Amino acid sequence: MIAIRRWIWSRTAVAKTQALFRRLHRDEGGNVMVLYVAAALLLVGMLWALIGTGQRVIQKETIQSSADAAAFSAAVIKAKGLNIIAFCNLVMALLLAILMLLRLIKGALMVVWGICLAACFDIYGGEVLCAMAPAVGDVYNTYSDLLAQIEPRIMDAMKGLSKLERAVDKTFPALATVEAYRVGTHDHYKAHFGSGSLVTIAWPLPVGKDLRLPTQDGTWQELCDQATNTFDRVVVVALTKMKLPSALAGVFGGIVKGMLWPLRDVLCGSGGSSASSTVMIDTTEQRSDCSQCGDAQATIMNGSKITRASDGSISSVTPGQQCKMDAFDSDFCGTNKGPMYCSNGEFQDLSFASCEVKTKKPYDVGGATSDKPLPLILADDWKSRVNVRAFTVLTDSNIDKRRKAASVASKNKGSAPAFNQMLGMAQAEFYAHNGNEDLWHMNWRAHLVRFTFGDTSGTDSGSAGVPSGGAGQVSGILQQLMNSDVAGTLGDQFLLH
Repeated sequence: MIAIRRWIWSRTAVAKTQALFRRLHRDEGGNVMVLYVAAALLLVGMLWALIGTGQRVIQKETIQSSADAAAFSAAVIKAKGLNIIAFCNLVMALLLAILMLLRLIKGALMVVWGICLAACFDIYGGEVLCAMAPAVGDVYNTYSDLLAQIEPRIMDAMKGLSKLERAVDKTFPALATVEAYRVGTHDHYKAHFGSGSLVTIAWPLPVGKDLRLPTQDGTWQELCDQATNTFDRVVVVALTKMKLPSALAGVFGGIVKGMLWPLRDVLCGSGGSSASSTVMIDTTEQRSDCSQCGDAQATIMNGSKITRASDGSISSVTPGQQCKMDAFDSDFCGTNKGPMYCSNGEFQDLSFASCEVKTKKPYDVGGATSDKPLPLILADDWKSRVNVRAFTVLTDSNIDKRRKAASVASKNKGSAPAFNQMLGMAQAEFYAHNGNEDLWHMNWRAHLVRFTFGDTSGTDSGSAGVPSGGAGQVSGILQQLMNSDVAGTLGDQFLLH
């Protein structure tokens, strides 16, 4: 009975199985599932590649923006340095113009005094002028003494501006490099770099001839000429403020300039001679020899300062203090037990230290052989040094770990971990706005320009701070790169992102 049942069940099972296979053989439903699975795998791969490509594009745009910002900021710093130098030059010219005006007034007073003195030699109608001679002489002498005190101060101010120019000239290239790195590695750019590290370099570096801006020392004559032109503009502005028509003010300014131009060498202090132009200025000398203090105006002695209580008794004595007397007496030359009242309190146990004598000291205010404050002007090769190049390199040292995670075989087994690098290059330049290419106008600007490897003609001598980069040389470098082992890993490095 059991055997019959097993036989019937087996026959039924076989029949059902055969019927099922016949139905599946005829039924085409469900084939789309296989296609869907294959297409899904393809879509996932495409989506993965699209995300990686998008990330690489974002990284490339980010490091390019970083390079652009670095190059532009470095060029802006250098343009600002040139504007500061131009400002110092203009202020120096203005100060020299003021000095020329003061000397012109002195010359006019001397001419008037000479005319008044000449009128005293029995010239008809010269009695009035002769009577004015003493007064004019006093005015001239007083004005000469005042000018002798003002001129050294103006020259010191000009020398200070000249030193400031040279400080800017030497420090701003280094400041441009630091600013380029600071801007190029800003946190805003790092947000898209993942585990990579960013390095930004602005070129040329502040070494060698590039330690300075593209400037050189100017001449005193150039400063004198600019001062004459500045005086012309000052006259025009002053007359315009006085409600004089601008056209008439310009004509009058031109007349003044024409009168000053032949006298500019004399008024500037050069005069074409080799002798130095000096004036005598008041100064104070310290003399420790009491025998030389006969005409001293003050005396300094060492002693102990006394502090008294309210009842007049001595409450404390502080030794090692200086007593200053606004006079001199031979009795001060020895020792004095005191007490003695000085201009800064009561002292005792005094001994002579020094005296102050006022005297006149010669001061050079612009002779032809003197140490004049010189302006800075553009160097002869400044146009070959206007470019600032920035290179931004994104380096990912974790590429080897991601290779293993993605089961990508390393093509450099046994060597150091591979690096995934991306380079951004940018170039900016500073230029003179409105075409005034000099350091007498504060019109220096900066803008981005097309990147170049030096002179593409291959004749660049490297004066711009970048080695010669002719088209043939650049092509050779690129060809070597494409034929190297590094180029063979670019494909899988790209997919790993």
